[in-house]
Amino acid sequence: VTLNWAMAGNLEQQGDIEGAIAVYERLYAQDSNSAVIANNLASLISSFKEDDESLQRAYAIARRLRGTEVPQFQDTYGWIAARLGNYQEALEYLEPAAAALPQDPIVQYHLAWTYAIIGREEPALDAYLAALELIDTSGRSLPFRDEIVSEIARLEAAQSATSD
Repeated sequence: VTLNWAMAGNLEQQGDIEGAIAVYERLYAQDSNSAVIANNLASLISSFKEDDESLQRAYAIARRLRGTEVPQFQDTYGWIAARLGNYQEALEYLEPAAAALPQDPIVQYHLAWTYAIIGREEPALDAYLAALELIDTSGRSLPFRDEIVSEIARLEAAQSATSD
């Protein structure tokens, strides 16, 4: 278990998300009662897969995280809720997660995306700017960086248009 856990973490850091998901799937099959394994698996699936079947799988795995006060678990559950269109519930989890994990660009991105989708443009812009700065200073390559840059430009243009 320890070696598989380390391998999953290494694969994720190297950008091999599919490989990391496969390892977490094996770990989850061995111990579906582990909240940490469930969180990591659901988090990767919901953050890096776009199809509805994967999102439903992530939700099924993460349901046990509902009501959690662990910031990483809050982020996972909140992000899945947002992806399923449950935005108010999502914010109940994403806001405290982002406050507790201010140095995590993925958590900041999840909050920004949720704010943007419900039209809360000012806090969305702030969270997108924070996420971009964290990505750029960390040297991590995250697949949604271009989306963040695009959203920042869109939100800044909208702010500029309303102030004119």
